[in-house]
Amino acid sequence: MLGEHIMQLLSWNPLRELAREQDRLDRLLNDSFGSGALSQVSLPATDVYEQGGRLIVEVSLPNFDQKDIEVNLSDRGLEIKAERGTDNEVQKRKYLVRESSYGSFYRFITLPADADRDKAVSSFDQGILRVEIPLNERSQPKRLSISGGKDSNKRSEY
Repeated sequence: MLGEHIMQLLSWNPLRELAREQDRLDRLLNDSFGSGALSQVSLPATDVYEQGGRLIVEVSLPNFDQKDIEVNLSDRGLEIKAERGTDNEVQKRKYLVRESSYGSFYRFITLPADADRDKAVSSFDQGILRVEIPLNERSQPKRLSISGGKDSNKRSEY
């Protein structure tokens, strides 16, 4: 009896359990919302990095048209919206696997204080949205010296 429990414990694989749970969740979502339900909540790959005194934001938006993408800059940050609808041909298909994403996408990126929003530019080429925002020279921290007051030699007691 004890040997059976030890064998079960030794053969337990947490990754296999995780895969089973993921499969159950996928089936539940497909049964509840139809095939492709997960594509409605997927987020495009986004990279944000600093290069050559500029903040670069790149968003992968394959199969989107430029007219379906909106980019806004505010004092708060960079806002990117995109929407890709399905046409009648796509809706009529009986999919076995559907990984293409449809629906709307929203991303907000907080910008650093030194971002020069007035000189920002954006481009869209081969499915990649690229936003370049120049960064102003950052002021370096200034160390302040502490001067003594009248009672600088006295210790305060609590």
